[in-house]
Amino acid sequence: MVSSSTDPFQPIERHYADSRFALEALLENGFLVLVMTRNPQMLLEEGYAHVTGHPRLQIDVSIPSLRENELGSIWYSPVAAPLNETYAAIAELARQGKYVRVKIEPVVPSLGEVQGQTPQELDEIVRKSKEAGVQAILSKTMRLNTSVPPWMYRRLITFFTENGTAERTTLALSEPLRKALLAPVLDACARYQIPFCPCVDSDTISGVSCRVQTSLTKGKPLYG
Repeated sequence: MVSSSTDPFQPIERHYADSRFALEALLENGFLVLVMTRNPQMLLEEGYAHVTGHPRLQIDVSIPSLRENELGSIWYSPVAAPLNETYAAIAELARQGKYVRVKIEPVVPSLGEVQGQTPQELDEIVRKSKEAGVQAILSKTMRLNTSVPPWMYRRLITFFTENGTAERTTLALSEPLRKALLAPVLDACARYQIPFCPCVDSDTISGVSCRVQTSLTKGKPLYG
């Protein structure tokens, strides 16, 4: 997986192409590669065609909120491209036959200054994803740990402590609360007829496997 924590296509990629180098090396040596990014446009740029077109390359695009381009939003990301460009890139990748999924995560509870996604917002993300040719939606609820911005951690720790359970070094909300947070995503996926994967929240809500499948594996899962 390239990459689970740091986006592989940040602005520096245009100067050094380190991620392209890594992808080329992995694919040339037989690895099955899943790219996770907020900037799928990079895969359409000149010089990436041989990587993008490789049959062992799959793509996950992270769209946690419609507000990720809004300065001051809890979702703001300085490396995320404008959403209209992201969806346009997804549509082109799908037209080229690429298997693209969208990740709506984490789904965050709304408490005071911390305003998570609304049901309407989650519905729109799923609808636009379906229209762009996305193959599946992955989603999971927020886990609270020290990687969360300190101001958000302080405002959520009491709620998570009183309504959650420990998962090693993180706190997860109770089953009913996690199910309620994911319900709008599941409902939207059913409405727009797109497969839904609840990821680590599969104990609370049903869905398909999150494992990517391709004809190369003859139906056997590539990624867990």
